[in-house]
Amino acid sequence: YWGVHAFPATNAMGETRFIKFKVAPVGEGGRPTEEAATAKSPGFLRGDLESRIAARDVRFSVMALLDRPDDPVMDVTIRWPDEDGHEAVRLGTIVITGTEPNEACDGSAFNPATLAEGIGHPPDEMFAARRAAYAISQTRRR
Repeated sequence: YWGVHAFPATNAMGETRFIKFKVAPVGEGGRPTEEAATAKSPGFLRGDLESRIAARDVRFSVMALLDRPDDPVMDVTIRWPDEDGHEAVRLGTIVITGTEPNEACDGSAFNPATLAEGIGHPPDEMFAARRAAYAISQTRRR
């Protein structure tokens, strides 16, 4: 999973660089081809996740891709040049050990503007629009 927004990230020494988040599965189990996915039922990914969890926990590495001097940090519509080759810093691991019914999750709110200390809001206009849209969506679901 590749993030499109470039977040200003400030380290303990006060240095700021832009980063993009990348979340990658750990171990085997690549994604199906488009043809294979089209042939499956619309909810096949949930069933696939549940069967993987039953066999073992599911892990994803969370990484920060570091910017280079001429990367287009304000334009979310294009990838950074040679984005796959950017230096990546491993931030942590997501471990999924179970699932919850949709109803249990519907009341919670994902807000892309809720960030860890040292991570700032991306300066692009799309991020500002997402912040407003997520807030409206949350109030309408209640």
